[in-house]
Amino acid sequence: RFLAAVVERATSGGTLFNPVRLNEVADALLSSVRADKGFGTDEILDLARAMRGFSPSSSEFVSMPLAPKGRHVPGIGDTLVWDAYRAKALFTALREDHPLAAHKPAAGPAPLPVDVPPQQISVRVLNGTGTAGEAERVAKALRATGFTATAGTGTTDPAARTTIAYDPGWDRSAKSLATAVPHAYLVPRKGLGATLEVTVGKDTPAVAKVRAEDPAQAPKENKYGAVRGDEVTCPR
Repeated sequence: RFLAAVVERATSGGTLFNPVRLNEVADALLSSVRADKGFGTDEILDLARAMRGFSPSSSEFVSMPLAPKGRHVPGIGDTLVWDAYRAKALFTALREDHPLAAHKPAAGPAPLPVDVPPQQISVRVLNGTGTAGEAERVAKALRATGFTATAGTGTTDPAARTTIAYDPGWDRSAKSLATAVPHAYLVPRKGLGATLEVTVGKDTPAVAKVRAEDPAQAPKENKYGAVRGDEVTCPR
């Protein structure tokens, strides 16, 4: 639960894009858990940068399967022993990048398939409606379906229609985001980089749920006792 909370805090509110807040999260993590020698703040920051586009819903947590009986090691004491068969199956699943947690079909309309996983897409949301809170509303809905989305502060120029600005080098990501924000107008903008920019217009868009994975590939049962990060984090 603690690690899931760390992931939730690190991936929400733009923490991964804020060096000061990212350092605070790294320091909090190191003060709460024991890490391997040589794994310090710099290594955590490198890991966090690689996790941009990550979210609690795309993280999975599992306990190592243990044998019924431990082993006494002279000079050390009683130790735990892995269950060799189940441990091998677990590491095989990790190596082959198979999901561990059981797939639970969500109630309501099925998520729309997209080419690029939403967890790999970073989005900045601006408010062009003149109504306070619209950027955060859309950003929250995008985060709920897997995107790494943050709301920009203040307002931008008034916009009658919602737009998605994108660097032409990230056109596949833009099309995937457009699936989640139907009726948004795509605007190519060279030099924008990897972060897409949604300007919420007065058409007050609804956000559709999307997915990249094929549900048929997700496990029907939970053989490893794995849970997703969004299933164990405490509500705010």
